[in-house]
Amino acid sequence: MSPARTLYTFSISHFSEKVRWALDASRLPYREVPRVPLFHVLDNAWLTRGEGVTVPILQEDGRVIRDSSRILRHLVETEPQALRPLLPRAASARQRLLEALPTHDALGVAVLRLAYGATLDQPEVILRLWSLDAAPWQRRLLALALPRLRGLLARRFRLDRGRLARAQDQVRRALDQLAREHLARRRLDLDSITRCALLAPLAGPAEHRCYGDPAFQAPLRPALGELLEHPGLAEVRAVYRRYRRAPIAEPS
Repeated sequence: MSPARTLYTFSISHFSEKVRWALDASRLPYREVPRVPLFHVLDNAWLTRGEGVTVPILQEDGRVIRDSSRILRHLVETEPQALRPLLPRAASARQRLLEALPTHDALGVAVLRLAYGATLDQPEVILRLWSLDAAPWQRRLLALALPRLRGLLARRFRLDRGRLARAQDQVRRALDQLAREHLARRRLDLDSITRCALLAPLAGPAEHRCYGDPAFQAPLRPALGELLEHPGLAEVRAVYRRYRRAPIAEPS
């Protein structure tokens, strides 16, 4: 019997990984449906009745929840026993953690901006990543479209020099804090899942299907080489090694 909980994702999305990891860590059954970038627009617009097309999207018992932080809060509210091990015991600390979750999303946007900024002039790299779950015909259409989408991607992710510099500063500050906290020595919670998942594209943990592939990391190094050596990213990899279990999603 298939679970009533369906998670719509991109395999390469760190926001999707954030929810996927929380579901896996809490052992909640779900079915994952990976979307293909560009081709996701109509499907997701239909699913959300036009409210948005970004992933992740959780469909559960007739409800559709968008946005990774909203999905985590929904899971905490509807599955308190399953999520209890990922939350502080004290009610006040638990509330502070939940209120802080959306503030980390800006970090995820900064990581996304750096990743696309480093690969914008390499359409073959973007094609490989966007094609992970694509049918052959979808891959062919992506190959035709991507070289023509450079300007659109630059505008969509605001890849101007000033924003890229600010994104590097934002990520570096987050990594400085992560390195000081030694998250791998702590009990896993939603805060560490959130921050490590959002930084995983830069950390390249071996436990992740995409980010651990050297072919994913290599194109980032010319633009981000110094940042990729930050000890905070080693901390992210340590958390993945210690806590990231294999996904429990049923195949779509």
